[in-house]
Amino acid sequence: MLITYISSFIEFVCIYLITRSFLYISYRPTKNDYISLLIILLIFGIIPQDIPALAWGIGQLLYFIYVTFSSPGKRLNNTFLYCLTFDILLIVQFFSALIISFIPITLNDNYINILGNSISLLLTIVLINFSRVRAIYNLIMSSALPYRLILLNSYLILLIMLLIFKINPNELYYNLGIVLIITLFLIAANVCVLYYDQKMNIQKQQLASYQKNLPIYESLIKEIRDNQHEYSNRLQSLQNLATTCEDYESLKKSIQKYTYQYAKPLHSYPLLQINMPLLAATLYNLACRAESNGITIQFDVTSEKLISNVSEIELSDFTSTLVQNAIETCTNGDNIYIHLSCTNEHINFEIRNPVDRFYSPQEIALFFKKGYTTKSNIEKTDCVPHGIGLYNLMKHVNEKKGTVGADCVTYNEKHWIIFRLLI
Repeated sequence: MLITYISSFIEFVCIYLITRSFLYISYRPTKNDYISLLIILLIFGIIPQDIPALAWGIGQLLYFIYVTFSSPGKRLNNTFLYCLTFDILLIVQFFSALIISFIPITLNDNYINILGNSISLLLTIVLINFSRVRAIYNLIMSSALPYRLILLNSYLILLIMLLIFKINPNELYYNLGIVLIITLFLIAANVCVLYYDQKMNIQKQQLASYQKNLPIYESLIKEIRDNQHEYSNRLQSLQNLATTCEDYESLKKSIQKYTYQYAKPLHSYPLLQINMPLLAATLYNLACRAESNGITIQFDVTSEKLISNVSEIELSDFTSTLVQNAIETCTNGDNIYIHLSCTNEHINFEIRNPVDRFYSPQEIALFFKKGYTTKSNIEKTDCVPHGIGLYNLMKHVNEKKGTVGADCVTYNEKHWIIFRLLI
């Protein structure tokens, strides 16, 4: 009975470590974990060990209840968590059995279970700390339901195999080659399914991004067509001046008067130099939107070649959040200044806009809190409520190992809020 307790304890520790590593939570056990371990050991002590199939079946039921009800999350997700934990544990135990087969120990040795589970525990610790196996659960949870069902099929296959070997233990050691082939096949099949599912998810994200940014390109195309038409009209008007003006002075005054309204500075021209067309189009579109509200955005681009560890799509989303936030803060006649540069393969995006008062560092820290806003009286043009944009920006930038911050300064008796994004 002592050997049964020790062997069951080691197996429980293996399951405990695997589930905690999949969930990325602390390995520190809770009171419920201690109670669950005590109950499982007491029940194992009552179960007759001369019927290994029955003892194994009850053990699986106990572990299923423990993982399903003690882990945070939905019951269905915890069911997949248990199936994956069981699959990993079985694979580890099969390799443990392969190692034991080379050790000169008879199968009737009373300590074979302790030795096997101890090797399994060692392999489990190595696997979860020195491989990417702990990321598999998140990949499965982010995949489509049909692909998750394949995991259940693998679980059932391994379950049937182990049940057969529990009824006749010698079959496991006589057919280790077949068991290893089946196990490796299941691993390869699941890896292929997850790989192609992730590729499909990436393609879906690219398609969604294309559909999201399509209006930006369509508006730019329309603006180019309108400008081309306007350009033709201007040329025709200039040609007509030669016939309507009788002398040099009248021609000079007419040309100056006619061209004055088209002499606006090209604030967005620096965007044409950068190597990211989507980012340039996004910022230009926002600059046009600001101009329609009487707000001028001036760009200072010091690096034509931009390099970052995030995609151009993500970079466009990050910067547009800051620009939209500045536009919503400003009023007619205000100027917004944007600085864009790249150093050491990191993009530095800085935006500055005027504000009606000075903000302390404590108030600025609240800008990135979920639900906090100073613009509740400003109507939103999109479906995102106030107090969410900067919070999501901070969250996603931190996930990408970047930094985002803000500061408030006073210059020429005017208050300015400055946001800086480094990624």
